[in-house]
Amino acid sequence: MTIPTLDFGTWHGYPIFYNLTIQQFNDMIPEFCQLAARAKKPVLMEEFGHARSNQNAAEAYAMWLDTVTHDRNCAGWMVWRLVSLQDSGRYPADEHDQFDIHNDGGALWTILKAATARARQTRETSLASETSRRVP
Repeated sequence: MTIPTLDFGTWHGYPIFYNLTIQQFNDMIPEFCQLAARAKKPVLMEEFGHARSNQNAAEAYAMWLDTVTHDRNCAGWMVWRLVSLQDSGRYPADEHDQFDIHNDGGALWTILKAATARARQTRETSLASETSRRVP
């Protein structure tokens, strides 16, 4: 983040690959965002996931996205592997890591939509507040 020609940062998060619990991963989010803030650059949490086969996958995403949204040092998030229906009318099989995101109206999709709306509202409220402080 301290490279002068670097405009912003991103980081990836897959708790399973580092033997982290959902909560441990969540606790790391502010740490990454604070590093970026010290460098005076925005950072996005992107390419992150918890396998769909985990019963708590939707809750994990909800927790992480809420943490990013409410930490002023975090610039935002971007999901990994948003996949669409194939010509067959089915989603492609994801038999590897199960990080695919489907627009299927399920719990995970609903959480992502709600998190997007909250992030937008939080950012708009923050911008309005900053603007009102600048007006004499």
